[in-house]
Amino acid sequence: MNVTTIFSQCLTNEKELIIVIQPDLFLSEISWNLFENNTLISSGNHLGDSVCVDSTACLLFVMNDSGNDGLCCAYGNGYFELFLDENKIGNGAVFLDTDTTRFNCPLIDVLPENDGVFIPTAFSPNQYGNTQNEHFSIIANETVESIDFFIYDRWGAQIFSSSSIYFSWDGTYNGVDCSSGIYAYQALVIYVNGNKKIKTGNISLLR
Repeated sequence: MNVTTIFSQCLTNEKELIIVIQPDLFLSEISWNLFENNTLISSGNHLGDSVCVDSTACLLFVMNDSGNDGLCCAYGNGYFELFLDENKIGNGAVFLDTDTTRFNCPLIDVLPENDGVFIPTAFSPNQYGNTQNEHFSIIANETVESIDFFIYDRWGAQIFSSSSIYFSWDGTYNGVDCSSGIYAYQALVIYVNGNKKIKTGNISLLR
């Protein structure tokens, strides 16, 4: 576990962000970036750090691994954790090239295309890393009335469906864990103004 500095002397309008990193065996592949309102304000390597941040700014922490294998588990049981004024706000371990954590940001900031729906592209139901990444779910804002969501395997067989905006998929089919791989989705989105939209794409399931 690595933290280079602790207890930064922050101003009254700032909070202390503590970055804790337990690296895997390939230290040179690890780096991180911290953005404030889309502007890079700090960065580092496999060593953790303590950074004073504006308590009201929209912040984005990006954990990078140039080896495209995350911090766990092929080459060691690494992970990272984030603490804001000693309160844990994020962590991760299993990912490919990046793992991002947003905080202090309005919900609408994470909605691409300004269409009211955010659909993640990957999750890892394996009990490692970020506990919020154990289930697949979507985010919809107040402009969305309903969503019919379908997930298919590589052969086109439907393995999951839901008519609830607040569904959660644990990566299983008929009680059996689905294997790592790429799964297709289709979503029929109906908005409160009566408009409809079909969204399609892929989900990476990582174990």
